[in-house]
Amino acid sequence: EGYTFRGWDKVFAYVTANITVNAIYEQDAPDAVIGDANGDGKINTSDAVIVLKYAAGMVQLDDTQFIAANTNKDDKVNTSDAVLILKYAAGMITGF
Repeated sequence: EGYTFRGWDKVFAYVTANITVNAIYEQDAPDAVIGDANGDGKINTSDAVIVLKYAAGMVQLDDTQFIAANTNKDDKVNTSDAVLILKYAAGMITGF
């Protein structure tokens, strides 16, 4: 708890010998509010727009924004996260 898995330190798709592979974790930013991807203190359609722009490669997210945008906690920020934010903003869900 308090850390997010970011990946592995080596590629291990085609292993032909013994190797050591380590998990890479980053400490969660304490000020990240899940859903508030733009950090303005509100969860609304503007946050979904930032997520969609990130998914399209138009903007970058800092660590706090990435954690906040990852609403489904799958360690990816994509259109699924934007949909959850929109559902929250529309009152269709009450949390992430």
